[in-house]
Amino acid sequence: MKSRTFQLASLTALSLLSASFLVIRFGLLRSGWYVMINWNLFLAWLPLVFSLWFEKLTHQPSRLKLVAVGTLWLLFFPNAPYVITDLIHIQNTMGIPVWHDAVMIFSYAFVSLLCGLLSFHWMRKNLLRILPQWADYLMLAALPLSSFGIYLGRVKRLNSWHPFTHPTLLVRQILESLVSKQAMLMTLEFSVLLGISYLMLLSLMENERSY
Repeated sequence: MKSRTFQLASLTALSLLSASFLVIRFGLLRSGWYVMINWNLFLAWLPLVFSLWFEKLTHQPSRLKLVAVGTLWLLFFPNAPYVITDLIHIQNTMGIPVWHDAVMIFSYAFVSLLCGLLSFHWMRKNLLRILPQWADYLMLAALPLSSFGIYLGRVKRLNSWHPFTHPTLLVRQILESLVSKQAMLMTLEFSVLLGISYLMLLSLMENERSY
């Protein structure tokens, strides 16, 4: 529990640091450009919330509730690594060095990715407890699914709530994307990136326990 508190406190500190970079930018330019990245950061935190909710439900097993919350986690998980794609917005702006915007967006992407990886870890631990034989297969399947979700968000401009608000549009866009080379490439690249990043995070956690 102490470790989890420290992890959440660290993510909070990194989030505040990212926001402070944006405040500095606003103070220098009086421009609201990039302000929506705070919304993306908020969405990146939601997988953590759903993974904690899922864990709470595992102590009072209800298959329907577990599936519902697990599905919510899967729908919102892509929002965490998605912020990496906000790096495309870096541009030369009069009045502020481009490196400032690069550091700012990287910090948002970094903390968002950490939120996602930590939620992935907590979900895996929960599934290992209730579905030990299937847990790793389910989490492995989540990588390409969420990576495809990043493509749908960045390129097709779809959101995590579209399954509930515009299901027909979502299905049509998914079917169209299945034959897109860009979609396949983005899915592959993010799947590998997320997988290797999680393995690195896992190794760091295990090394920390060994001391």
